[in-house]
Amino acid sequence: MSALTKYSTFIKLEHTLFSLPLIFAGAMIAEAAFPSLRVIVLILVAATAARVVAMTLNRIIDREIDKRNPRTQGRHIPSGAMKLWEAWLIAFLLIGLSEAIVIEGEVLSLAEVAA
Repeated sequence: MSALTKYSTFIKLEHTLFSLPLIFAGAMIAEAAFPSLRVIVLILVAATAARVVAMTLNRIIDREIDKRNPRTQGRHIPSGAMKLWEAWLIAFLLIGLSEAIVIEGEVLSLAEVAA
């Protein structure tokens, strides 16, 4: 299994894509209008990071249960296709990346105020 296939099947990006219409509908209701491009990008980053980190932590926490359950024995961590440190790395990288994107936007907006 290639690294790209391994990681893309582990994070289940299709689950996040399926939830985006509901997330954007909530944003439109909250704003009472279509969100700005900046808000759309922040929603994409936050939704993707939150779903992937939550699913990754779930897989880490349930790895011992998944080993014993015939239905879930084939998942990445219990089957040995992915090491535990790799799963932790995915979680920490996505948390760091999403925080960096949010913080960068805030820093830039504060720089405009200061100028």
